[in-house]
Amino acid sequence: MNLKTKITYCKLLLVGLIFLSLFNCSNSMRKHGAVTDLNCDSLNEKKVVYSLAKSILGNKDNKKIWSIVDVDTNDILIVDDYFTNSGAKSKLLLIRGNVGSSTDSADYLLMLINCSGTPEIIWTEQVLQFYEDAIMDLNGDGIKEILISIEERKGGACNSVYSVFNFKNNKKNILYERQSRSVIGCGSDDMIQAYTLGDTISNSYDVAHLKEQGRTCRIRQVHTIKIYNGGKTNTDMLEKLKILRDTSYVNLCL
Repeated sequence: MNLKTKITYCKLLLVGLIFLSLFNCSNSMRKHGAVTDLNCDSLNEKKVVYSLAKSILGNKDNKKIWSIVDVDTNDILIVDDYFTNSGAKSKLLLIRGNVGSSTDSADYLLMLINCSGTPEIIWTEQVLQFYEDAIMDLNGDGIKEILISIEERKGGACNSVYSVFNFKNNKKNILYERQSRSVIGCGSDDMIQAYTLGDTISNSYDVAHLKEQGRTCRIRQVHTIKIYNGGKTNTDMLEKLKILRDTSYVNLCL
């Protein structure tokens, strides 16, 4: 290798190293959420929201998004509130997603963005739908919680989810979550043939928030399990169900 070839080779190697360094730096910024080309004031524009959502959906490393392939910006909720701390507002966007042939009920894309200083994407996730009235400060700490309560008939059963969470300190904190499932009135018309002795046919939670001194620090849950105990008809079966019931309290203000 002559001197001229060596010099050319070194120049190409140097350019490659510089490019690799810049690429890694850019990836690092994206990984930690910093988006230097994002203007939070423009997030009320559908085309900007759509572009941001598509870039998030294009990140296949995000395991919290598994079936949304596109979004519909005609169905979007944008809320500025105290989601991560009580001193600065963040911007929450909830957009209806397209899950293709999937039957996922969690078909909304949630994006939480810190607009103080350099805009930063704090959290992205595929979630169940909720409305603005589900955003409230339950425990009185100045940070908003999100309450999701949804019921659906699916897979031959009635299913419901009740979840309370927040994004305090820039991370998702699940304060309370329970799932209920019952086939009574939702499953087979002939439950006598479908179930055998000892089968659980209903596992449900009835939830009530207890407000004390202006704060909702406790949840009362009544957990009811109904077990198949025989019967000649559906009506007879319902009368013979073995029922286990327990009442407990969950503290949200730990």
